[in-house]
Amino acid sequence: MATFPIQTLAQIRTSASLRADLPDVSTTSQVTTAEWNDWINNSLAELYGILRQSYGDSRYADPDGYSFVTDSIHVDVDDVSQTKGTDYTLSGSTITFTTAPATGAVLRARYTWSSDFTMRETPSGTVNGTNKVFTLSQTPSGDILSSYMLPSDFLAMDGVNLLIGGYPTGWQSTKPFPWGERNRWSFPATTIQYGRTNLRYCLRGDFLVLRPWPQSGQTVKVDYIPRMTTLSADSDTSDGIGGWLEYVVVDCAIKAKEKLDRDPSVLLLQKAALVKRIQQESANRDEGEPARITDSQGAAGWFGGGSYHGVWPGGGW
Repeated sequence: MATFPIQTLAQIRTSASLRADLPDVSTTSQVTTAEWNDWINNSLAELYGILRQSYGDSRYADPDGYSFVTDSIHVDVDDVSQTKGTDYTLSGSTITFTTAPATGAVLRARYTWSSDFTMRETPSGTVNGTNKVFTLSQTPSGDILSSYMLPSDFLAMDGVNLLIGGYPTGWQSTKPFPWGERNRWSFPATTIQYGRTNLRYCLRGDFLVLRPWPQSGQTVKVDYIPRMTTLSADSDTSDGIGGWLEYVVVDCAIKAKEKLDRDPSVLLLQKAALVKRIQQESANRDEGEPARITDSQGAAGWFGGGSYHGVWPGGGW
């Protein structure tokens, strides 16, 4: 793996400027600071994509995931799902938090009201670290939601789990369903004696849709790949996502040369060589155990295909 040192955003700008044969970035107006910052973040995002393809999504999966409890309302604060009765209470259209959200926190709420219409909104109220009371624009109807908000930094799915036993050993993997089968099930989500579930999921925009309709109080955990965190302050640091900062420096230098109508051919060759190295050196992070095909039938349950009266979907329990 490359060992390019960790650098701040300001240092990356300087490195890219020197690689492009420009004067010190702090003394030139040929390329603005805003342009450098945009290029750096775009290059980091491009590198992130290359490494995801090479490493596989598990390289960047959030180890904690995003958990929520099925209910008639889904509330989260800064991408941490809140549990009704523990983290907040609901009275009519009023949410009262047990602990006041921190100053500047982002609040989100999703709920069903009037004729099964689903609303997503930011509850109104002052987010100042002391206020605990917030108001929804409508009064939730109390009907259980079948679709839930994904975290705001969600990029790609890495798995959905249902807690059907004691934590932490009671998690059961669930499987996706195609949107065309959304009305297939006539019974609510169920678990059986042997710890299996017929719950399935489908990604729709920035929501997770569950079928069959979930029961209240079920704990679901979404394993996911987050979006890359962008650099904004000059003191923000990056190692090039695992040591490949050289790629970002070269790519930004190419952009600078192209803007100034200078020949970037040498840098383009360097970039191509870097891409090849990254793909070769990052292809297998677990060299002791090669990857294998997922046992999808075993993960779904003990039995094979077929379904039963809309209760158990085809492909196993």
